[in-house]
Amino acid sequence: MVPLCVDLDGTLVRTDTLYESLLRAVRRNPAVVLRIPVWLFQGRAHLKHELARRGALAVDRLPYRQDLLDYLHGQKEAGRKIVLATAADSDIAEAVASHTGCFDEVVASRPGDNLKGAAKRARLESLYGHKGFDYAGDSACDGPVWGAAREAILAGSSRKARQALAETGTPVAHAFPGPGPQPGAIVRALRLHQWSKNLLLFTALFVSHNLSDPSRMLAVVAAFFAFGYVASAIYIVNDLLDLESDRLHPTKRFRPFASSELSIPSGLVFTVWLLVSGLSLGAVVSPAFAFSLVVYAGTATVYSLYLKRLPMVDVLMLASLYTLRVLAGGAAAGIRLSPWLLGFSIFMFFSLALVKRASEIKLMAHGGRLDTNGRGYRHGEDTLLSIMGVSSGYLATLVLALYINSPEVSLLYSRPEFLWPACPLVLTWISRVWLITHRGEMPDDPIVFALRDGASYLLLVCLAVLMGAAAWVR
Repeated sequence: MVPLCVDLDGTLVRTDTLYESLLRAVRRNPAVVLRIPVWLFQGRAHLKHELARRGALAVDRLPYRQDLLDYLHGQKEAGRKIVLATAADSDIAEAVASHTGCFDEVVASRPGDNLKGAAKRARLESLYGHKGFDYAGDSACDGPVWGAAREAILAGSSRKARQALAETGTPVAHAFPGPGPQPGAIVRALRLHQWSKNLLLFTALFVSHNLSDPSRMLAVVAAFFAFGYVASAIYIVNDLLDLESDRLHPTKRFRPFASSELSIPSGLVFTVWLLVSGLSLGAVVSPAFAFSLVVYAGTATVYSLYLKRLPMVDVLMLASLYTLRVLAGGAAAGIRLSPWLLGFSIFMFFSLALVKRASEIKLMAHGGRLDTNGRGYRHGEDTLLSIMGVSSGYLATLVLALYINSPEVSLLYSRPEFLWPACPLVLTWISRVWLITHRGEMPDDPIVFALRDGASYLLLVCLAVLMGAAAWVR
C-alpha cells in the first residue's frame, strides 16, 4: 500500500485553522490586527506561523470529520503509512497529529515555505514519487496534488473541488461528502429571534403616549431594522470569537459557526455587510440615533473581546446594552426619557442579565462542567447570582412604585391610581422568572423564554390596559 497523504483544512477538519488561529489571537490581543499586514508582507507562511504562535489552538475542540478520521485509523491498523500533508503551520499540524494519533509523518508549512498547491505536489513527489501516494483533499487548490496522486479521496461537496479532481483524471477511491450548509444556517447565524430585544426602541413612544404619531413611528421602525442589522453583526462576531467555548456547550455547539456549517470567511463578510447597512440606515434616522448605534456597536464589540470574561462586569454591560436600546429609541423619536424610566430599566435589565448567567451555570453543571467556559463564573455561584438578581428585580418594582407616586406621573395620566396594580404584576413576573431559573428550567437567554411564555404576554396586555385606563378614564 502506498502512503495515504491527508490534507488538514477543510478535509480532516471542517474549518480553516488559519482563520481559527486569527480569531484566537485577536481574542487574546486585539492589537494583533495591526500587525497582520506586516506579517503578510513577509509571506503567507510567515503569517501562518505568527498567528499559530500567538493563537495556539485547542486542537481537541476542532470539528473533525469523524467518518474520515475513522477511515484513517482503519487504514493505519491495516499497516498503511498515513501522512498529514497540509499548508497549515507545522506547529498546528504537529498538534493535530499528536491528538488524533493516526499519522506517521507530518508535512506542513514553515516560515518561508508555504506548502500549498504546486508546492505541496512537489514536496510529496520528492518524498514518494509521481503516483507513489494517495491524497485526500477538499478544494480546487488540491488539483495539482491529485494530479500527482495514484488515487484520490474527496472530502466535502465543493463543486469546484469535484471539477478540479475530474480534470486530473485521477480515480476516486473514496468520498466523504459530509453535511453542507442548511438553508436556515444564515438565518440562525443572524439570530433574528434576538431582534425582539429591539422592541425596547418603542418604549419611549409607548410611555410618552406617542404611538399614534406617524413620523415618530416611522423613524423608530427604521431604527428597529438598523439596530437589528448591527446587533446581528455583533452576534456573528461574538460567535466567531467564542468558537472554542461554544463547541463545549451543550446547545451552543450546534451554532452554524461552531459546527462549521458556515465558514469563518463567510461570517466576516456578513459582519461587514450588516454593519455598513445598519450604520447607513441609522444615519438616515437621525444623527443622535446614529451616535447611539455607534456606541452600541463599540460597547458590544469590547464586551465580546474582553469584558464578558470579567465576573459581574459582564452582567453590568449586558444590562447597559439593554438600556441603551431604550435610550436609542428616544433618540430616534426625538423624545427625552424620564429618569424614572432609566432607573427602572437599569434594575430590571440587570436582573435579567443575571438570569442569563445563573441559568448558564446550571446548564453547564448538568453537563458535568464546573465553569462557564471563560465567563469567569464557577459551579455553585448561581445561588449568589440569584440573590442579586431577585433583589435587582424587586428594586425595579420599587422604582415603578415611586414613579406612580411622583408628581411627574400626573402630566401623562389623569388617574394615576389605576397604575398601582402594575407593581404586583411586575413583582409576580420577576419572581416567577427567578423561580423557573432556580429549577433549572430557564433557557440560557431570558428573552427567548419570554417570547415563548404565555404569562409574559399576559403581563404586557395587563400593563397596556392599566396604562390606557389611567390615561383616558376621567
